Amino acid sequence: MLVWNDSAARARLQEDAEFLQEVIASRLLDNALIEVPVVTGQLMISGHINDGDPGETIVVFPTRYAKFVEFGTHKMAPRSFLRRAIVQTVDEVRPSLRSR
Repeated sequence: MLVWNDSAARARLQEDAEFLQEVIASRLLDNALIEVPVVTGQLMISGHINDGDPGETIVVFPTRYAKFVEFGTHKMAPRSFLRRAIVQTVDEVRPSLRSR
C-alpha cells in the first residue's frame, strides 16, 4: 500500500488547484462577456466571479432575466451565451492540461 502523507506537498497541490480554478473561471467570464447578447448592457455588466464554498469559484450573471436569455422562454429562443462560453473555455484549456 502506498500512503502519501506530505502536508507541504498537499498544501502546494491545493494552492495550485485553487489558482487553476481561478484562471479557468476568469477565462470563462471573459468568453461569456464576448458571447453575451447586448441590448441595454445590464446583463453584461452584471457578470462577475464569486467565491463559493471552499474549493468553489462561481461565474455569475445575477440579473433577474439572465436565465431567460440563456434558456429562452415560450416566446423567445435561447441565446445560450454561457453554454457557448463554457464550450469555448474547455476547448482552450483542455490542450494545456493534457500536455502536463
